Amino acid sequence: FRIRSGSDARFNIATDGKIGINNSAPLYAMHFKNAMGSSPSFIHMEVTGTNTVGGGGGIAFDTSASNAQSNNGLYLATISGIRNSSDDGSNDLVFKTTRAGAPGDDGNDNSPKERLRIDSAGRLLVGATSSYGSANSDDLTIGDRTQSEVGITLGATVASAIRFADANNVSAGMIQYVHNSGGTDYLNFYTNGANERLRI
Repeated sequence: FRIRSGSDARFNIATDGKIGINNSAPLYAMHFKNAMGSSPSFIHMEVTGTNTVGGGGGIAFDTSASNAQSNNGLYLATISGIRNSSDDGSNDLVFKTTRAGAPGDDGNDNSPKERLRIDSAGRLLVGATSSYGSANSDDLTIGDRTQSEVGITLGATVASAIRFADANNVSAGMIQYVHNSGGTDYLNFYTNGANERLRI
């Protein structure tokens, strides 16, 4: 099935049910094709009516072939853009996943639970839905203070490091763990660039 504008096919439904927009040979369930420009092409979901905190648009990915219409809100991974609690047009980007047997944000088992949020201030929240850190150190928040333990793991074969940069030096300070053969690993602390101050 094909709808044309002049000689150009704008909407196509292939024999296997795939839908193409500006694409006469869709390879995916929904396949858009646009000419490259100096700005990205968007799929735009517009909302109307009354502004409501939590409202917006999103994409849901179903990961259970046994889902029926009656429980189609289960076993989903979602990405959504939502109006946040500032209620002034500011928005957050929210990522949710499902863990089998575990309750989601709605309290039901096997439903999506928020895992990561980028808020309207550009802060990254992992396992937390709002920032609670000091204004001087709230760019990355991990955990919502209800877990017994949270952590960050850096995996490497030679060395792992956390670097502290300023306007003049991309590595003004550094904490580095070095992996050596023979069990001679060590932890280094650097300041003022490459000046080692402490080795453990």
